[in-house]
Order: sequence, then C-alpha cells, then structure tokens
Amino acid sequence: MSRHNQQSIALGLIFALFLIPLSLKAETITDPNNLEEGSRSYNYLFSQQAHKALFEVGLYWDKQLGLEQNCESKYDVTPTFLRIHSPIVYPEGATHPTSGIWQYTYQLKRCGSNKTYNAIFMSQDGQIPKVKPYFPGHTLASAKLINDALQSAYAAAGTQFQNKECAKVFITDMEVSKPPHDEINSGRRTENVWNETWSFSGCGETAKVDMRFVPDAKGGTSFEARPQQ
Repeated sequence: MSRHNQQSIALGLIFALFLIPLSLKAETITDPNNLEEGSRSYNYLFSQQAHKALFEVGLYWDKQLGLEQNCESKYDVTPTFLRIHSPIVYPEGATHPTSGIWQYTYQLKRCGSNKTYNAIFMSQDGQIPKVKPYFPGHTLASAKLINDALQSAYAAAGTQFQNKECAKVFITDMEVSKPPHDEINSGRRTENVWNETWSFSGCGETAKVDMRFVPDAKGGTSFEARPQQ
C-alpha cells in the first residue's frame, strides 16, 4: 500500500488579497496563546482571506472523501486550534511572514454536516504563503510523531482490507478517543498517555486503527497501532 500523496493548493490569488495591517511593526510569534486580539499577527492569521484559504482546503478534502458534492448551502469555516510548528516572523514593513510554519485545525459546516480538517501554511521568505492540506480530523500528535507512526498505522489498517494490493489508501479521519491520562502498571506511573482512532479508506473499503501514544521522560513519545476490533 502506498500513502495518499498530499497535494499543495495554489491559493496565491487569495493571499494576494490580504489587507495590509494598519501596523507593520516587527513581530515574532512562537506561542499561539500569546496572540493578542487586534495585533498584527492576530489580524493576519484570522483574517477573512485566511478563512477563504481554509475553505478551499475544505473543498479539496470534501472532494477527496466524496462528501457533500451536491451541497448548495453556505459553507461555514470555524478555526478551533492553531499550532505553530516554527516561529512566525514578520519584519518591519513586510506584508507576509519571512519565515514560519503554522497549522489550523478547523470545522467545515455544510448541509447539516460537520467535518474537522487541517491545513498547513508555510511562509516563503516574505512572499505569499504556500497552503497544504493536512490529514483530516483532530490529533494531539505532532507532525513528526504522525510521520513516525504512519507506517505502523497503515500496516494495521492493511490487515483489515480484503484487497491486499490496494494502491491508494488514505486517512479519512483522526480523533482523540481517550485524552491524556496517567496509567499505573506494576506500581509504575506513566503520565499523559493518550489514545486516538485513525480511520482509513481505500479501494471501496474502510478500516479503523487504535493508536496509543506514551510519552517518556526524555521528551519522546512511543506509539502502538492495533486494528480496531
């Protein structure tokens, strides 16, 4: 099985429409919790144009997943989580960041249904950011941890498919099935263990994989992927 290749979406025209903030003072954002409403970064990251870009990513995923293709109602985009993968840097006077990678988790509502999607924005040295669809759903795993766990997850999903030669298998959803909690085994406590369910689709078949993530004292996280019973 091969992973479904994520495609970049050309949203240059959308970002070309970004309104220049009233204040173009230099800013660097490393923690989304430090964003101040009305600040240059806040206005940029949650602008109408950013919502339009998220909308386009949502349409891409709807098409890939075969969802709501005949929907004629208004689509509503609601960001629910912002993750900064690398610091977002705005030099003085620049319209777009010169460096930084950030990710939105958001809900796309349409025709009575609601789906959680993700999009990654990558700065391009002060030019219009590049926008890339990311795996759908909500996960607590970092991008590196997801990449590390994908091979095991695909293998666990593959055991559930009748067609062992399916060449296009992709993740359709991620969800936290059990939030971070402490576990005690043989008198030893492990903190912030969490569980997720990853859903896969391919060649007309679907599968669910139970993912278990266990942080260690050195800052790393081990994982286990099992076919859902």
